[in-house]
Amino acid sequence: MKRRSLAYFGVALALLVAGNCALLPVILRSIPTPTPTPKVRDFWLSDLFVELSALSPQCWVYKGPIPLSYEENKGAEEALFAWFECYHPPDPPGGGMYAIYRFRDSQSAARRYRRDFLGWFPRANLITPYATPDWMEYQSPVADQFRFACADFYGGYPEVHGKVCTSIGQYEEYISAFTFGISPPEKIADYTEFLEQMLRAVDNRMAHYLGKDVR
Repeated sequence: MKRRSLAYFGVALALLVAGNCALLPVILRSIPTPTPTPKVRDFWLSDLFVELSALSPQCWVYKGPIPLSYEENKGAEEALFAWFECYHPPDPPGGGMYAIYRFRDSQSAARRYRRDFLGWFPRANLITPYATPDWMEYQSPVADQFRFACADFYGGYPEVHGKVCTSIGQYEEYISAFTFGISPPEKIADYTEFLEQMLRAVDNRMAHYLGKDVR
């Protein structure tokens, strides 16, 4: 009788454990996820903005940095955007866009990076897919997520054949986005040093203000 009671107890315990395991995902989903507390920073978003003309006398910002509206800032708490131009006479000028976004916390920035910011590498009008060129050996030692890649494109108005290079980096609750285009594509060779300097300058600025090491 005692052995039979133990057997019934064992079956009951197994059913109880199985039932609790089945309910565990439901219980876990019902427990609210703690919302991270935003960090209090002692600097402004504009402090993170790299001065392009300090990297190359051939490049300058002609509009901005200006705040982006709520509809344009991809869910960020605040964002700054600038348009710039570079000119190596007698070649035609190149140019691009540069932006910095501050999100509520690093988790929000990481989600937005994966969901929205890879759109800075569009597929429309491409002749070649985006890829990291052989001449760019630099990879960010500071960013939590980072990508630099270039592609050949044919488009615009009037339509041109050109090269576009884009860099996106997430640094805790911040995202830096930078894109540069030039036509014809081979003229990118005049700007490889500028592009690497830009990547390093963004990293150095972020590392300084966020207290990170640049190895």
